[in-house]
Order: sequence, then structure tokens, then C-alpha cells
Amino acid sequence: MTENLIDKVWEDRPPRPLAVVFTHPLEYSGKKWTDKVQEVRVAMEKAEAIAVVVTALDEVAWLLNLRGSDIAYNPVFFAYVIVSSHDVRLFIDQSKLDQSCRDHLMVGKAGGVKLYGYDEVVASVTDLANQNKPNKIWISNKSSQRFSQAVSKDQCITKLTPIALMKAIKNDTEVSGMRSAHIRDAVAVCEYFAWLEREVPKGHVTEVSGAHQLELYRKEQDNFVSLSFATISSTGPNGAVIHYRPTVETDRALCAEELYLCDSGGQYRDGTTDITRVLHFGTPSAYQRECLTRVLKGHIALCTAVFPDKTAGNRLDSFARSSLWEGGLDYLHGTGHGVGSFLNVHEGPQGVGIRSSPEPLQAGMFISDGILYL
Repeated sequence: MTENLIDKVWEDRPPRPLAVVFTHPLEYSGKKWTDKVQEVRVAMEKAEAIAVVVTALDEVAWLLNLRGSDIAYNPVFFAYVIVSSHDVRLFIDQSKLDQSCRDHLMVGKAGGVKLYGYDEVVASVTDLANQNKPNKIWISNKSSQRFSQAVSKDQCITKLTPIALMKAIKNDTEVSGMRSAHIRDAVAVCEYFAWLEREVPKGHVTEVSGAHQLELYRKEQDNFVSLSFATISSTGPNGAVIHYRPTVETDRALCAEELYLCDSGGQYRDGTTDITRVLHFGTPSAYQRECLTRVLKGHIALCTAVFPDKTAGNRLDSFARSSLWEGGLDYLHGTGHGVGSFLNVHEGPQGVGIRSSPEPLQAGMFISDGILYL
């Protein structure tokens, strides 16, 4: 099948966003895009591939040190990249690139990026494969079927691109930025919780109004760009709904008799955050205390675990769950996921959980520790 059936029935499909892309400078990225490309080419040579087709939006953004706003909460933009041994091709609506981005990409200069239309990518991949048989083309196993169809199976390397792991292992500049972003983000969250302690007893704070207030505190912090996902502001039974998002229809008032769960995060120019806390504004029950204590023990066990380098995240999951298991409890949710550097708040390939990828954990990776039992 060569046509997308969804395209045939999606009659009111909105146009792609046309917001201008912006550069992610060296003070935040820690490495020039040209150096990243050279590292990709080294990986290509080892894999005996003549080109890598980059389809994941966060990989495109990370590789070229660019950011955008095409998808809510994620500073990415619609584009593809092909890295070969002799050039770098960017497939994008070129109206999204202002002169500063073109200068950054060295467009029109030796070693610079070559620009193509967004919809030209599949034809370019097909031509590249046909003109270089039997040489291999590297296409991620996370790419769409359309790309896998563009290259014959015997000519295709189908696995995660080298960029996925390069992006996951943060350099010193990115590590420093992530720490700074988390400190500023913590200030906003602490201000919010102090505000809740004052305002919840008055009886007028709801899930929706609380989420709005937290966003206002984040906006006061330096380098704030946006939230990293819609705030999960949930009280009482809503707190047990995974990835709950309060609406006017479900909005519930915070009170002193129920647990309040707040799972939120921010996008800052120097890092991305994801923080979850559970609070009680009155006197929690004995069972609630037991559950939260077992969760705390799980956090401590995972954070203090000593393990060999390159241990897979799914082998560490039992550290987080053991205290809950002792009490006959468990949670039907992953324990931790990778976090990007001013990129997607959910980043692979690393993670901690029963169903997580067996990707070995390495120094420089950032992983959330989200043990919950509600």
C-alpha cells in the first residue's frame, strides 16, 4: 500500500504549523551541529551505511541545534534529515527558516546543510537507495512504513539511529543546564505548594485553577519557554487516573480530606523538567501513610542503588517496587523515563520499568523516578 488511508478520510485536516524555527546556541547545546554530524558519520561507517534517514523530530532538532514550536509542549518542528558521507539534507517548509537559522546551518556554503521541500524526502530516500545499490541505508525501526517501503529489505539497516543514544547521553553543558533548570523549576513548585497551604483551607482552589497558578509561577523563572506537558492536577479519585488532565467537566475542588497529586514540568532554554508530588492538607489516614511511606522507600532504594555500568533499566525496576510488594501492593505504570534537554519530556531509548527498553544505562542519561501508588 502506497497511500495513507487516514489522508483519504481526514477532510478537515489543519495545515502544518508555520512557526519560525530558532537556533539552540552552543551555550545550551554544548556541541556544534557539525561535530554531531561527524559523530553520526563515524557510526555510519562502523555500521557500513552510506546514509542515515532521521525521522524522529527530537533527533532532527538535537542534531542541528534547532528548536521549534510545532507540537504543544515539545520544542520540535516538522522536518526530516538525511546524513550521508558527503552532505546533510534538511527537508522542511523553508518559510520556517529565517536568515539566522540559514546562517547557523551554513546554507549555500561548503559543508553546509542543503535545503529541500518537506514532501521531497521519500523520493530522495528512494533515489539514494537506487543510485547506491547494494550499499545500506540506515532507517530507524521507529519510522513509518512509508520509509521502510522506500528501501528494499536487503539494503536497509533497521534499528534505532545513532542519534537516539547520542541525544540521551548529555554532555557537560547539557548536564549543567538540566541541573540549573531543575533548581529554578523547584523554586516555582515550592512557591506553588506554599500558596496551596495558604489557599486550600479557604475552599476556592480547584484542579484547574491550581494548574493555572503553577504555570504562572513557572513563567516567572528565567529561561522559561512553556510547560513540558499538560499539568496533571488531580485530587481524590482523579489522582488514580494515569495521565489525568483536569477539564471544566471533571474539575474538582482541593480540600483537607483528600490526597492531591501534582505531576507537572517545564521547558526551559537550558533543560526540561518533570516533577511529581503528592500532598495532603489535613490528616492522612493510616493506610495513606503506609502507602506513601512504601513509595518513599522505593524512591530511596532506586536513588541509592549501586549497579554495574550499562545495566539495563528494566533490571533496576524491582528496587522501586520491593517495599510496595512487601505490603502486597504494586502500580500498573512505568517507573522512570528518559528526559530530553530542552526537548521531549519523554525521551528514549532508556527507561526504568517492567516494560522498558533493555537499553543499558550510561553516565549522562537523565531518567525520571516516578513511583506512585494511589
